[in-house]
Amino acid sequence: KAILELERRLSSELNARCPDELSISRTALQLCKALNAAALSRLHSDFVDEALVLLRKAEVLIPEKGPADPFLAVTFNNMACCLRRKGKPRMALQYLQKAREVEEASGPLAADPSSTMLNLCAVLSELGRHAAALEQARAAAEILQEEVARSGAGGGG
Repeated sequence: KAILELERRLSSELNARCPDELSISRTALQLCKALNAAALSRLHSDFVDEALVLLRKAEVLIPEKGPADPFLAVTFNNMACCLRRKGKPRMALQYLQKAREVEEASGPLAADPSSTMLNLCAVLSELGRHAAALEQARAAAEILQEEVARSGAGGGG
């Protein structure tokens, strides 16, 4: 399994006599991506608790500040989806708010802010905060319209 191989490689790199920080960072990010992908697969198969375990592993590997920040937002967003599925919208909201903070700090490097905003919309609506939910939906729509306009301006259509 890819995750086990990446875990072994990361462990080996961490225990090396002269650890290579760049190599460790790359392997940790690859492992985080693999853990997120596996977690989403487990979530889609209704194995929510297994998905959360994988995402918690990913969260531990990502530095709070640094080049992997945008992927921390992805991990938080995925955790929120799991928590919402488990019927914990308030906890999901906390993770989505963390994801937005990371995305805002990441600026143009943010992975998928419109997805986070749409998830925020769903959770806020579930919590009865419909005005705030609508605000998130509108902000997401605005970002998506800008992306469509940029892709159209690139001569792709």
